[in-house]
Amino acid sequence: MTRSLEQSRSPDTDELFQIAMGVAQSGMCVAMPGIVESYNATLQIANVLPALKRPFLNSDGSEGLDDVPIINDVPVVFPRGSGFFLSFPLKKGDNVLLVFQDLSIDEFVMSQGNVQLDPKSFQAHDLRDCVAIPGFYTQPKALRSAILTAGKMALGADGVSGKYITIASNGKVDINGNFTVDP
Repeated sequence: MTRSLEQSRSPDTDELFQIAMGVAQSGMCVAMPGIVESYNATLQIANVLPALKRPFLNSDGSEGLDDVPIINDVPVVFPRGSGFFLSFPLKKGDNVLLVFQDLSIDEFVMSQGNVQLDPKSFQAHDLRDCVAIPGFYTQPKALRSAILTAGKMALGADGVSGKYITIASNGKVDINGNFTVDP
């Protein structure tokens, strides 16, 4: 167990509680950015490298960083419901937001997803129980097309020559570039 310099050698009950909470929280995962290492489009799972290392405090008060390993077979979450969906390809180097679940998701992932299940484990906020939400990028990689489509809903490919469709609040639909409609 690591201790900060502010903690006494004979902690009282409150200090013991704070130490215990710190130790518990140091291993708890909630959300963090990730970098796609590989993507399986058939299963919609990715191998993801967490983009942040884990800081820790040594017993002498010095700080250190631990590498976080690649997390394999992370379910990728695309918007989906009532038979409709939005999906797009992912490639190595794409950014995602890793969201760590309150309980094990193993049983849910392999189910039909239509009934409440026993998680069969007490593990919580574990590295193995996360999903990846595509699109959590850094500021230097902000969407360039967002400037052109400000104030409108947009769907498209980013970039100067990117093609996109916009829908304004008044219902006007604009299609930028060439398009094909198949019967």
